[in-house]
Amino acid sequence: MRRPEGRFADSGAGAGVLGILLALELPRSRWYLVDASERRCDMAWSAVMAAGLSDRVTVEHTRIEELARGDLRESLDGVVARSFGPAAELAECALPLLTLGGSLVVSVSASTAQQWHRMPLAAALGCETSESWTTPHGRYLCVRRSGPLPERFPRSRAARKRSPLGQEAAGSDVSRET
Repeated sequence: MRRPEGRFADSGAGAGVLGILLALELPRSRWYLVDASERRCDMAWSAVMAAGLSDRVTVEHTRIEELARGDLRESLDGVVARSFGPAAELAECALPLLTLGGSLVVSVSASTAQQWHRMPLAAALGCETSESWTTPHGRYLCVRRSGPLPERFPRSRAARKRSPLGQEAAGSDVSRET
């Protein structure tokens, strides 16, 4: 089995457990553990140091959409997320990080899987759900970047709250909602 190389992010990483386990499993990968809570980032950094991964795992105390607007935009091979929040919010904030062909793997419930399948991912973000699977530990969905990504994404938090991805009013100009 070929082990993935490349650059990845754990969105809403919390104490970093998922990202650290994946970094250990994928020794030729580079990871960004991203969380908006300083306390959780401090815990994640302690865990990164204890695991001896500080040479290839970085803890980012920021919101994932800030990375998607910055230097990491369209530069990651993959993003993972657990318990992030609404599917539309995660899609709009994390998918802009992916390179063409990159994947977002997200843990889902039956209802959030339905939300992902109903979103206009191809039209809005140049992405498509590619597969899903169930293990004894949970249910997962993979969204792959397959086309161009509009510059307007991710929109501001206020714009995302006013009209979540897939629920924009017909004919509205979401490009001016930044």
